[in-house]
Amino acid sequence: MQVGPDGGMAQGELFLQKPGQIRFEYKPPSPVLIVATDGRLYVKNSKLNTRDSYDLSDTPLGLLLNERIDLKTNKAVIGVLEQNGSIVVRARSSSNRNDSNITLVFSTPGIELRQWTVRDNQGGNTTVALQGLEPGASLDASLFIAPQKPVKQSSNQRNSRP
Repeated sequence: MQVGPDGGMAQGELFLQKPGQIRFEYKPPSPVLIVATDGRLYVKNSKLNTRDSYDLSDTPLGLLLNERIDLKTNKAVIGVLEQNGSIVVRARSSSNRNDSNITLVFSTPGIELRQWTVRDNQGGNTTVALQGLEPGASLDASLFIAPQKPVKQSSNQRNSRP
């Protein structure tokens, strides 16, 4: 379940395979597909016919997708505290940020990721809450293939009628 800065909600499935691979597959009506693979984060919007790409290390997800998260020595980690039976980790996506822009919440005692909140550059928060986790599930490699770039249509194709 995801709640965006405007209060809009989206649901779907999340597939995570360390190191460095994640897929957010949203249910309709969301037109967005997000895939991280090979050090890049791809955001495809089928409604707008766009595909954007970012260096994974420049996003808050870079921290989450590392093989190991060392809370003591990782300079991205700003704070760790225990709160209401959970471990809360505040971090930043890059060393040139002064404040945190991702907060990870882990359940205890099993230390399972349950939720994260990302603050965007405009100050809006997006929260993702996880449920129905299946740790250790076998995932098909095709889940982490970068989405294809949209095919640009010429004005003749858009205006033509069958």
